[in-house]
Amino acid sequence: MMERVFVKFDIEPLSAADGYAVCEFVDGLPVRQVSVVGDRLVSSLTDSDPEVGPTLTELPLDADWRTEEPELQEVDADYFERLWKQATAN
Repeated sequence: MMERVFVKFDIEPLSAADGYAVCEFVDGLPVRQVSVVGDRLVSSLTDSDPEVGPTLTELPLDADWRTEEPELQEVDADYFERLWKQATAN
């Protein structure tokens, strides 16, 4: 059975604004991501964004990420899906 988790983490965008991303991982591999920079939401449907940079992390989740990577915060699927809907509405 596939394990789907949604993880929020800080990013360092190319612009001066602060940002974070929420990524969907399936069996540890990144599938979809929404990057939030300032008031912009950027989906991973595009490969790159001039303010965000790459829009999907290339890093897989380690099996012990919940205990070994405290900077990663698990969020629920509804939170991710709301962001995804906003980011892809245009």
